[in-house]
Amino acid sequence: MKHIYAGFAALTLLAGCSGMDGGGLNPMSWFDRETEPTTAATEPLALIDPRELLPQVTSVEITNTSNGVVVLARGLPPTQGFWDPTLVPTNNEEPLDGFLQYEFRASGPSEDMEEGTEESREIQAARIITADKLEGVIGIRVIALANLEEIALEQI
Repeated sequence: MKHIYAGFAALTLLAGCSGMDGGGLNPMSWFDRETEPTTAATEPLALIDPRELLPQVTSVEITNTSNGVVVLARGLPPTQGFWDPTLVPTNNEEPLDGFLQYEFRASGPSEDMEEGTEESREIQAARIITADKLEGVIGIRVIALANLEEIALEQI
């Protein structure tokens, strides 16, 4: 008799789940052949990096690794307080005229900062580039607002 009451309680509980729309707990939807209409996949919007393009890149160095290279760039922001520097690839990180191109960007300070000396303002950013990305590449180009620095891969 206890089994009948337990079975009845279980059925009552499951019947209460039928009010959930398409939920995974609803046994009424487990074998439902209807599918929800799908929307066409759209191209994702290109991400826009909110960091500022630095005014000047001062140097670029390349170091060989076992599976590619490490690019180290130094730049000069207009004031102290710039942070989160990065080398942002351009052209979907495909070579342009044989060069992989990167923009030197950093987040600016949230408040007015003093200019300070060049040494106190200099920031660095590094990027690892794998060997497969380097196929057909003759050099690396790092771009700033006022200048760009290029380094040929044969120089390393």
